Amino acid sequence: MIFNYTLLSFAKIVETPLLVQVQNMKKSLIIIAVTSFLMSCSTDDSNNLPTEEIPAPVTPVLDHSGLEPLSAENIDNLEYKAGGDATLFVSNNDAFSTRPEMIANNFAHDSHFTQGDHLFRTPHDNIGPLLSTGTCQGCHLNDGRGVLPSSTSAAMTSMLFKLADMTGKADPIYGDQLQPFAEQSFTSNDFESGFAQYLGSANGNELYGEAFPFIEYEFIQGRYDDGTSYELRKPIYKVKDLSFGDFTEGIQFSPRLAPQVFGVGLLEAIPTEN
Repeated sequence: MIFNYTLLSFAKIVETPLLVQVQNMKKSLIIIAVTSFLMSCSTDDSNNLPTEEIPAPVTPVLDHSGLEPLSAENIDNLEYKAGGDATLFVSNNDAFSTRPEMIANNFAHDSHFTQGDHLFRTPHDNIGPLLSTGTCQGCHLNDGRGVLPSSTSAAMTSMLFKLADMTGKADPIYGDQLQPFAEQSFTSNDFESGFAQYLGSANGNELYGEAFPFIEYEFIQGRYDDGTSYELRKPIYKVKDLSFGDFTEGIQFSPRLAPQVFGVGLLEAIPTEN
C-alpha cells in the first residue's frame, strides 16, 4: 500500500520538463524498489533449508574368506564344485540329504549331522494345536523343495498361504499365516481328522484346521511369432471350509512353496563381515 500511494502522489505533480525528469527518475527508483521487495518476498525458502548430508559410500569387503575373484581369463578347474570340498555328485532321491565325505569321515561332525537330521525328520513334542505340518521334513522334502498339491482335494503339506488385507495387516482371527491342520492329523492314525470343517471350531468345543487351501488352474493358449503353439497354466489360489468364520474384508493370499535347505551350512560358515 505504501508504494501504491507514492506512485499516485507523483502522478499528481505538474509535468514541467524538469519535474517530469525528476518524476521519471523517482518512479524508476520506486519501481526498482518495489520489484526488489516483491522478489525478496517470493523467494523460495527451500534454498534456505539445511541440506541433507549424503553418507559416504561404504567400500564392500572383497576378502571372501580367502576366495579369489572369478576371472574369464583364469578359469578355476574346481569351479564346477559349487560346495567346494562338500560338493556331492549324487542323483537319487536322497541327494540333498546325503552328508559330504568331509563330514562322514569326521566322527564329531558326523555326530552333529546325525543329531540335526534326527530333529529335522522327527515330530516335536507339544506341537500345535494348529500347524502347517508335523515336521521340518514334512515341508522340506528330503531337504529339497516342497511340492504343489496334486489335486484340489489333496492337502497342502509343503506349501503355505500368508495372509494380509489391502494394507498389509494380518487377519484379526487367522493371523498372517493359514494353518490348515489341527494336531490330531499328526498325533493320530487319521490324517484327515485335523482337516478344516466349516465353522467346526467356531463354538470352541472342537478344534480343526483353520481352512483348506487349494489351487485351481486357468489354461491360457497362444502362439509364438513363428506359429508354434503354447499353453500356460495360471494358478488361482482359493480356500474353503473356514473353521472360525469369514476372513476380514479384502483378504489376500501370498503362496509360499518350501525352499530347499541343502547348502545352508556352507552359507552359515561365511563370516558375517563378508
